[in-house]
Amino acid sequence: MSPDWFSTPASHDVWAIGTDITASRALAQFERTHPNNPKAVKQYTVKHPLTLYLYHANSQGQWTRYLLPKSVSASNEPLGLVFTSRQFGYFWTSTTLYVTHNGGKNWTSLATGQSNPLYGVSFISPFTAWITFADGSRLLTTIK
Repeated sequence: MSPDWFSTPASHDVWAIGTDITASRALAQFERTHPNNPKAVKQYTVKHPLTLYLYHANSQGQWTRYLLPKSVSASNEPLGLVFTSRQFGYFWTSTTLYVTHNGGKNWTSLATGQSNPLYGVSFISPFTAWITFADGSRLLTTIK
């Protein structure tokens, strides 16, 4: 696992988004076998973007891996991850905010009503957040 984003709420559980080590090694091997052909590497990488997963470690240190929505991959990577409790979590890409109500087992995309790319999300309570967009505009929203 190569975690890109971590979240550790007060429960001391740990959530991380990352790739599967086997898939990462396969891509690295392909890139090593085609060092003089960047076009082949680019086409392979775009055609086969690395799948990202949500990894969860509970307070006893047991790890579980969950699938993220199919639209999320290394080519549309998460920009942030926040769990406000063991059940409620959020992550976002530049285009979409996602929410889970069951600890990462299922995800729902949320519309922001903006055409600007998402830049960041700052939670001020478990369900209320400031969403910042790439153009600097902000939106206070309640997420459920």
